[in-house]
Amino acid sequence: MCDVRSLTAVLLTGIFGAIWISGGNAWSQETENTAAMPAAVESAAAKPAAGEKAAETPAVEKKVETPAPEAIVLGGFRMSFNPGNPSPGWRYLWNAAGEVGKAIHYRPLIWNKSGAYTPDSRFPAGSPAKGLMLDMLSGYPGQGSAAAPDKLDHYVIIAYTMQKDSTGNVWLTDGSIMKPIGGEKETIELQIYVNDTLKYSDNVSTSETPVLFQQDLGQLKKGDTIYAAVGPDNNDAEDMFHLDFNLKELPAGIEPDEQLNLIKPPADIPEVKRLPGGKPSPAFLEKHDAFIRQAAAVNPDVLFLGDSITAEWLEAGRAIWSKHVTVYKPLNLGISGDRTENVLWRLSNGEIDKIKPKVIVLMIGTNNLYMYSVDEICEGVAAILNELNDRLPESKILLLGILPRAKSADARVRAKIRQINEQLAKMADGKNIRFLDFGGELVEPDGSISEEIMPDFMHLSESGYNIWFDEMSPYLIEMLGLDKE
Repeated sequence: MCDVRSLTAVLLTGIFGAIWISGGNAWSQETENTAAMPAAVESAAAKPAAGEKAAETPAVEKKVETPAPEAIVLGGFRMSFNPGNPSPGWRYLWNAAGEVGKAIHYRPLIWNKSGAYTPDSRFPAGSPAKGLMLDMLSGYPGQGSAAAPDKLDHYVIIAYTMQKDSTGNVWLTDGSIMKPIGGEKETIELQIYVNDTLKYSDNVSTSETPVLFQQDLGQLKKGDTIYAAVGPDNNDAEDMFHLDFNLKELPAGIEPDEQLNLIKPPADIPEVKRLPGGKPSPAFLEKHDAFIRQAAAVNPDVLFLGDSITAEWLEAGRAIWSKHVTVYKPLNLGISGDRTENVLWRLSNGEIDKIKPKVIVLMIGTNNLYMYSVDEICEGVAAILNELNDRLPESKILLLGILPRAKSADARVRAKIRQINEQLAKMADGKNIRFLDFGGELVEPDGSISEEIMPDFMHLSESGYNIWFDEMSPYLIEMLGLDKE
């Protein structure tokens, strides 16, 4: 169960507290050392002895700070992923002819019409490649040795061949891997090779949290190949994995910057939206800066905060917005693709610093559904509510449930959304935070979703926004203290 105020306190205190303490100690030591010389000693050192000519003050040599050497980015798995046409230097393989660790055993994977790399043009049904596939978001190794006829563990292998000699050391950085499904004792194996030399290995258990890794691969020559291989733990269980990493060249003796969690940053800690490879998204930052300027100019009574479903009030829902919503002096701060951690980043980086809305309409979390658990998503929403309460204590919040997704009522995601909304409802106090779940008004009597309401079974049509307004307006009138007449 998610408690609005205390849910994230332990995590935030543990993480940010450690940083504060470390920074505090470093500051204290520097200050104490600077102040250690007594004033009398300073005075004596500054005055010449009697009859002695004052010594000339030597010229102080100015120190020129040398900028830290920049990394040369060679590429990265998701950064360089190109469906059906691999980027220069990149290949996608599997160990068809023998054990992993010997490049002579590797064979190419082929892009198929279903949108993945597999050992042939179909999703393989037969052994030993049963289930083996790779796309930009996830992958599956093939059969394990306990089930495969050749008694080998079959690995998905991502390869990068050096296009020229490195002058510094090549690092595998920002590595993150997660096995999101399977039993507690089931694992997958990650192995990193340069040519046929093993440089790094790990055994990854089923978990909601990624394992982070990085490795110095040394100075490499043109033609040297880096292999990242993911294989089963000899069984034939559900070995789905998420993976990402970057390859960078750094001067010898220089280590990479702080490692990024590229595949699943925490849902309840502020995080900028990033491009594949880790750079902050310029489009996201540009929209964020525009929102700061817009908020200061409008100073709204009603603030809409969320992702693309909120943003598209101004597109698919524009007619309803113009006719019915603008009378409430609104401001729409929805950004397509936002997850809870992205909204937290925006709130903590100035978007609401110069406004005092009377009501905040918050809908967020649908973009977290794929990678995050029910509890993690609720923790992310709770962190946003805490941030809003801290920064805008006089504003009331209308928290909206996550809208239903997928055409069929039996879709697995529907049950997950119901569980989340049950927890979100408990965050409302009926006074400063109200909860509204109008998802039931968007579905047919059999629970299915029609294309007239949600053309892609996720985003709303104009009719869908009309339903949203009809369900929301009584709450706005009450929370704004308006005359119901």
